Amino acid sequence: MMTNKALPKIVILLLLGFLSGADASSVNLVPTTAVSRLDDGDIIAFDLTIDFSDEEGTLGGGLDIVFDPAALGLVNVTGAGLGDPAFGRNPDVLDGLLQSWAVGDFNAVGSAPGLVGSVRFEVLPAMGPKTVVRVSGTNGIGGPWVSGRDFVTLLTPVYNQTDLVRGEPPPAAPSGVNASDGTFPDRVRVTFNLVDGATIHRIFRCLTTELKSCGSPVGLSKTGVFDDREAVPGTVYFYRVHACIPAMCGPLSVADAGHSSTIPAAPTGVTASDGAFELKTVVSWDAMEGVNGFRVFRCSGPDSGTCGTAIGFSTSNHFDDPDGVADKIYWYRVKACAAGQCSVFSEADEGYRGEPEQDVASTPVNRFISFDDDGKDDVLLRNSETGRWLINFMNWRNVRPNSGITPLFANPDWEMMGTGDFNGDGRGDVVLRNSIGGGWWIYLMNGRLREGGAASITRNLDWVLAGIDDFDGDGKDDVLLRNLVNGQWQINFMDSWVVRDNSGRTPLFTSAVWEMNGTGDFNDDSRGDVLLRNRTTGAWWIYLMNGRARTGGAAPITRNSDWMIAGIDDFDGDGKDDVLLRHTVTGLWQINFMDSWSVRDSSGLTPLFTNLNWEMQGSGDFNDSGRGDVLLRNRNTGRWWIFLMNGRVVNSGTTKITMDLAWKVSRFKGAPQVPPGD
Repeated sequence: MMTNKALPKIVILLLLGFLSGADASSVNLVPTTAVSRLDDGDIIAFDLTIDFSDEEGTLGGGLDIVFDPAALGLVNVTGAGLGDPAFGRNPDVLDGLLQSWAVGDFNAVGSAPGLVGSVRFEVLPAMGPKTVVRVSGTNGIGGPWVSGRDFVTLLTPVYNQTDLVRGEPPPAAPSGVNASDGTFPDRVRVTFNLVDGATIHRIFRCLTTELKSCGSPVGLSKTGVFDDREAVPGTVYFYRVHACIPAMCGPLSVADAGHSSTIPAAPTGVTASDGAFELKTVVSWDAMEGVNGFRVFRCSGPDSGTCGTAIGFSTSNHFDDPDGVADKIYWYRVKACAAGQCSVFSEADEGYRGEPEQDVASTPVNRFISFDDDGKDDVLLRNSETGRWLINFMNWRNVRPNSGITPLFANPDWEMMGTGDFNGDGRGDVVLRNSIGGGWWIYLMNGRLREGGAASITRNLDWVLAGIDDFDGDGKDDVLLRNLVNGQWQINFMDSWVVRDNSGRTPLFTSAVWEMNGTGDFNDDSRGDVLLRNRTTGAWWIYLMNGRARTGGAAPITRNSDWMIAGIDDFDGDGKDDVLLRHTVTGLWQINFMDSWSVRDSSGLTPLFTNLNWEMQGSGDFNDSGRGDVLLRNRNTGRWWIFLMNGRVVNSGTTKITMDLAWKVSRFKGAPQVPPGD
C-alpha cells in the first residue's frame, strides 16, 4: 500500500484572532471525502467548523485560500456558512509563487457554538501534483487578526496530511525480488526487476512477513541490485521493494527472505604454477566479495589432513610461495576468511617451485669484447624471437652509426657459448654450439663481417662449456670444458677453428660442490686463471693457470652466500682482474681488488644501482681507459646504463641501446648441475 510519506501533501493552515484577545475554543478543517488522487475537474470539499462557545466578543473578517505554487488556471472556489459569505477570486500573486482567492467574509458573535462553513475548489490542469493549500483569516479592515499577539504564533496547523495527490497513477510493485541466502558473509544482496518509468526504487528490510514490520527504507537503487551491509549475520529478514516517481511511490512488492552468512564459502578456481616461475610457486584463485583475506596452505599430500598450518595470508586473489623443496610437488589449498571466521578448505591443486637455469659448469659472468679492434668493447645482442644478431659498436655511452645486424646463425638450435680472440688478431670472435648435435662453430669477426668454420671440439654433450680465456698466454683464447658426469675439466687450446695437439685434461676440483664462477688474469701474467666457489661453504678457490698446469689457493673473499658473483674485470687498471659481487637481498655491490689469491685492502662497496630491477649484463672497457666498466639493464623497461669505473669510483650515464626486451645480451645459458661426486 502507498504510504503517506511518499505523497505530496496539501497543507492547510488557519489563522484566527479575536479583537478581545481571546483564543478560539476549537478549530477543525477536514475533507468531506477521502480521495487517493486528483483528476482534472474534481471538486474537493472541506468542512470548516469554529466553536466560540467558551469565548466572548465579536469576530469579523474573512478567509483566504492560497495555492503554493500558484495555480495558473482559474479555480472555481465556493463557500457557505460562517455568516455572510461573499466568495470570489483575489488575483494577487505573492513573490511570484503564491496566488490567493478570497473565500468569504463573515461575522460571528462569541458564545455562538458550532459555526459551520464549507470551502470547495475545482482541480484544473494548471495545478501541479505538489500544490500546497493554505487557509488564512483577516479582519474586516484587511489586516491580520492580531490583538496583542505575534502573527506567527497565531498560526494553527489544522490539517497537515492527506492522501490527496494529482497526476499519473502510481508505479506497479517490482517483481522478481530475491534476497541472497548466506552467499555473502558481510551483506545480503537484494535483486529485483526494474519498473518501467520509475526513477528510483526503495528497499525495505522487514522483520516479519507483515507490512507493519518494514519501517523506513534501508536503501535506494536504480540498478536492480542493492547490498544491505547492515544486516546482522545469520538473522533472516524479509525484503520488499517499491518503485517511485517524483510524485509518489507504488505498493510494496512480495517479500523474499534472505540473510548474510557467518562463515564464507570456500574459494574456487585454485591453481598452482608448475615450475613456471623461478624460485617460487604462484598460487591463485577466483576473486571473492565480502571477505577480509585468504589463508594459503602448502600440503604434502592430496588430503587436507596433510596441510598443517597456513604458510601465508593474502588480501588479494594470489600468493607467491618462495619456500618448499625444489622440484617437489605440493598440493595447495586456500580458505576464505571474514569477521574472524574462515571457510572450509578449497579443492587442492598441484604445483611446484621453478628453479633458475644453473650456470654451474659454465661461468655465470659475461665479459664483452671489441669486434672492430678500436680498443673499445662492444655489445652483442640476439633477438629471442627471430634469432638474429645485432652488434652495438660502443664509444663510451654512445652507440656508433656503423652498428647493426651481423649474419650469424639465426637457428635457435645454435646457442651462444661466448666470445674470445681465437686467432690473435686483436678482435673478438664468436663461438656457437648446436644443442642437438653438439657441433661447434666459430665466427672470426671483423666488425660486422665474419668468416665462419666448424671447430674440432668434442661433440659429446656430456662436455659443456666452462669458460673462455687465454690459458697458455699465446695471445689466442682457449675453450675450457667440464664433464657433467664426472666433473673433470678439459682445455682446448685454439688456433682459429683448430684445436691444438697439446689440448687435454687439467686437474681442477672435480667435486660438484665446486662451481665455476669465471676466468680472469688475477696475477698479471697474461694468462687466464680459474675462479671456483664451494656452493656448500661459500669458500673461494683460484687456480693460477699455465697451460694445463695450475697452482691453486684459497681466496679470502666473503663466504656469505647472499653475496654472488657479478663480474670479473680489471676495474682499477693495474693489470690484474678483480671480482665484482652483488648482494642478492640488498642489491649492494662490492669490488674485491685481487693480487693472485689475495684481496687488497682497497676493496669495498661501490655505488652502483641497488634496485634489483637493474640487472648485470656484463663488463668491458667501453672508453679505452684500460679499466673494466659495468653495463646494467632494467628488466622492466629495457633501459641500459653504463658505469665507467675507476677503482670503486664511478662515472655513469644511460646508453641508447635498443630498449626492445626481445633483444638480449647473448651469452651461454649455463649447463645442468654437475651431479654429486667425490
